[in-house]
Amino acid sequence: MTQDTLIHSRQEDTLAINVHDDGTHRWLDFGDGAIQSIIDLKNPQTLASPVHQATMAGLLFLPAPQSMLLLGLGGGAIARFMAHHQPTCQGVAVEISPAVANIARHYFDFPPAWGLHLGNAREYPGETHDEPPIDYIVVDIAERLHTPEWICSEPFLAQCRHRLSSHGVLAINLVPHNADEFSQQLAAIRTVFPARTLCLSVPEHHNVMVFGFVQHSLFTHIAELQSRITGLEQQWPLPFTAFLERMIHDNPEGSGVF
Repeated sequence: MTQDTLIHSRQEDTLAINVHDDGTHRWLDFGDGAIQSIIDLKNPQTLASPVHQATMAGLLFLPAPQSMLLLGLGGGAIARFMAHHQPTCQGVAVEISPAVANIARHYFDFPPAWGLHLGNAREYPGETHDEPPIDYIVVDIAERLHTPEWICSEPFLAQCRHRLSSHGVLAINLVPHNADEFSQQLAAIRTVFPARTLCLSVPEHHNVMVFGFVQHSLFTHIAELQSRITGLEQQWPLPFTAFLERMIHDNPEGSGVF
């Protein structure tokens, strides 16, 4: 990136919230050196972050979700992406910080058609809601650059599983401290989604996406997934070929949905 300008900064409790702009991109950080969300100002409908792109790799299995829940907002990149490419999708984002929610609206074009709930993402899936089951849930929350323990707790995962539709997908952005912690996190997810998980590493990042499926997809055979990629890449501006190649590498046969 070229030299940037700090266009917004505020302190909320212990959280430093900064928005930078270099003329082509705008991004959000929390004062820890990690980019939380980024927007391509010339192509705001795309996902500029490889991490955000990877959270949507579940579209290989569910190409047209009609409902989505985002637990953790950041700059609202996924909501913006979905509102443009799948406007019929009913979406809700949950964010605990009023300041972050305000920034998503004013600096990152959070879509007005989406709901934005101010509250605790940890509690939201277990609360009583009138909404129908959800096709796609994304959990994208980090504390001090790592995944908080509660995300991989059995109660939270079970509540997310309960909120999913019969063909639903749960996508969790994990940032583990080390390989041992990742193994523990994956084991916990597999307890709630037995034989229905899939991992996807993100090159040049510490993040690993783990997907949990309510039921075995109709397209679990690799050859079937490969046959769908051309159509998917016309529908969605995402690197599905690279996603599938990494999925094959990251998931030995018999380890999950393959």
